[in-house]
Amino acid sequence: MNTIEYIQMVSQNLSSTKGIKMRFVNEILATLKKFKLVQLEMEGSAMKIERAILLRMFNFFEKSAFSCNQIAEFCSVSPTTVYDYYDKFKSSGLTVAELDKKTTEEWKEIFYETTKQYKKEYEPDWDLILKETEKKYGTIQKEFEKYQEIYPNGYKRSSFFKLVKKERLKRNLTSKLRRYPGYLIEVDFAGSQPWYIDTNGEKVHLSIFVATIDDSGKIFAFACRNQSTREWIKAHVAMFIFYGGVPEIVVCDNVKAAVIKAGKRRQLNRIYEAMAKHYGCIIMNARPRKPQDKARVERAVRIFNERIFTDMRKLKFFSLDEVQSFISQKVFELNERSSKGGDSRNIRFEQHDKSKLKPLPKTPFQYFEWMKARVVGRDCYLIVEGHYYSVPRDFFGKKLETKYNSDFVYFINEDEKAFITHKRSYQDGGFTYIDSHLPENYKRWGACKNDYLHWAAGISSSLITIVELAYVGKEPINKVAADKCSNIRKLFDDTNEQPIFLKACNYAISQGRLSISATDIESLMRTKPWLIEIDENYQLPTHHNIRPDSDFSNRGIQL
Repeated sequence: MNTIEYIQMVSQNLSSTKGIKMRFVNEILATLKKFKLVQLEMEGSAMKIERAILLRMFNFFEKSAFSCNQIAEFCSVSPTTVYDYYDKFKSSGLTVAELDKKTTEEWKEIFYETTKQYKKEYEPDWDLILKETEKKYGTIQKEFEKYQEIYPNGYKRSSFFKLVKKERLKRNLTSKLRRYPGYLIEVDFAGSQPWYIDTNGEKVHLSIFVATIDDSGKIFAFACRNQSTREWIKAHVAMFIFYGGVPEIVVCDNVKAAVIKAGKRRQLNRIYEAMAKHYGCIIMNARPRKPQDKARVERAVRIFNERIFTDMRKLKFFSLDEVQSFISQKVFELNERSSKGGDSRNIRFEQHDKSKLKPLPKTPFQYFEWMKARVVGRDCYLIVEGHYYSVPRDFFGKKLETKYNSDFVYFINEDEKAFITHKRSYQDGGFTYIDSHLPENYKRWGACKNDYLHWAAGISSSLITIVELAYVGKEPINKVAADKCSNIRKLFDDTNEQPIFLKACNYAISQGRLSISATDIESLMRTKPWLIEIDENYQLPTHHNIRPDSDFSNRGIQL
């Protein structure tokens, strides 16, 4: 049985007789001295000790068996304190059992709230004030002036400013971020733009790509020609090689090279998404105007500007390779420098991050371009930068997207399930096709050089020469040459004067023409110039207006 239980038992047995009351009082005092009140019985904070004493006081108040002076003696407090808490107990309207169930915070509100509270009618809407101060050009001073107009007798300027900062802290509580080795890399473009001088003596400004890995803080920097998607992807590929692995997450800024649309329904660049899929990582873009989402790389950018860019401004570079070589050396020295903890970034990277990174894929990601979906026509060809590539005839009338790089061309359907692959060709007007892709009558419009030579060989050697002239300097499959030969073939098939056609071909060849078209042959068939006889001994008649040959010697200058 503890002291409280004992006092409650004694209190319940008190009678109205004064002698009996005093006998029990003496017994209670002796018991309290025996138990030394709270010091031996109660352990913990001062708040718990005070609460135990108050419970005893309130129990005496509730039984109305003792005077305030006696209760003060029982609890080792002054009578004034007993009087104060007696008033608070009565004004609360609660019983001892109800008070015992209250939390510490609720006790403070009832009994320990000693600070003077400002009148509620002068209390502003802090949420609205904080919202206004966060807007562009919003200040606390402006909000204070508005407040003064509404409440002239309210808070003064210093108190208002302190309360605004206090409310702001309440709504922006932070905690220590836990970092996981090899889990996250943050990337961004630095604001500084170093330059080099090209062969023409012009300054070529560069953009600096900066990255840092989450746990060790190892920094990577890469010089880019601009902030295009091609350079952004190139920097990422170099970054993964630099770290020797791939993290789970890459956090980027909302640069145009990476993010098409920011916000809740974000839209990343398709090439950037394809790169992330290739390396098996997740792309997360930071919130707009929230640099704290990528605080590590923001600090890395500041370190780059203070430690590297300031030195670069004192030097002259004459190529991109020179700039990158200088940056790589400085970044290495920066990562080797010991930090406050004693270890360098490189050491922490080797100890923590390196083993947690995912391995690199067998081949690095290759940049490619996207073309919007196009409908496949009757010829079953799609053109990519002047060259024609065949598509299976089953896709006639359907839309296919195109992606291509320096080596290959890919056609993809809407579900991204059907992939048609061709090796990239740079022949302007040429054809790259697979026989199974084309319709049965493709030879009519898609024949190659050998097909036309085979046709010409069965007719005349002059036609063979004309076909050879059409394909001079071109691949065996070329649309321009094929169209020219197809028109000549059509003219031959449609004409009823095939002997005249052949004579026109022979005449065109005899004139030394380097290119002969169906239009040329048709014109010769109409004019028949080979029928005109030329008299080699013919002389022009003499006339006083006709100048002699001597006038044209020495470039027409008479000496």
